[in-house]
Amino acid sequence: MDINLNPQVDKIAKVVVGQVKAREVAPPKQEVDLSESQALENRLTAVSEVRTEVVDRARGLVANPHYPPAETISKIASLLAINFESQ
Repeated sequence: MDINLNPQVDKIAKVVVGQVKAREVAPPKQEVDLSESQALENRLTAVSEVRTEVVDRARGLVANPHYPPAETISKIASLLAINFESQ
């Protein structure tokens, strides 16, 4: 087996390596604009922790003897059975 060296490869590699320039990186900003975060915090404190309309809707659904519909219960039962069989 003969190995032929190519002396031109080293010359080309040295030229390319010598021509690579480092990229300039901008210094990090010292100040951060937090004006939007303050507005968001103000809006979050204005929202109540309990949404009474959602609680009222849930109470109405729980009080309804026909909720959830029998069809929905049957579909959920079928999905649970399929999942149980696959395990």
